[in-house]
Amino acid sequence: RLSTEDEIAFVIAHEIAHVELKHCIKAIQYTAKARQIDPRLGDVVQIGYSIYRRAFSKQQEREADELGVRLMMKAGYKKSGAVSFYRTLEKYEPKYSDPTLQTYNDFISSHPTAKERRERIEKMK
Repeated sequence: RLSTEDEIAFVIAHEIAHVELKHCIKAIQYTAKARQIDPRLGDVVQIGYSIYRRAFSKQQEREADELGVRLMMKAGYKKSGAVSFYRTLEKYEPKYSDPTLQTYNDFISSHPTAKERRERIEKMK
C-alpha cells in the first residue's frame, strides 16, 4: 500500500527507468537473434535465458532502483519515498525471515529482497 506521493513517484520512476535502460528490449533482441540462426534455437535460448535471467533480473532491478531514485529526486521528490516503499514491502516478505530458506530464495528469486534494495538506496548519495 502506497501512502505518500514520494512512494508513488518512486514506483513510477522505477518503471520508467526499466524503459530508459531498455531492459525488456534487450531480452526480446536476444531471443530474436537466436531465432535468426535457427527458429528452434529461439525456444532453447528462451529456456536458457529464463534460467540465466534470474541473476540478470536482480541486476536490472538494482539499476532501475538507482535510476528511479535519481529521476524522482530530479523531479523534486524525496529519496525517503523509495526507502519507505521498500520498508513497507519488507513486511510482505516473511519467506526471507527463515534463514533455512535464504539460499533457496536467493536462487529462485528474480528480484533482490526489499531489505537489500532499501539498504542500497539508503547508501545512495
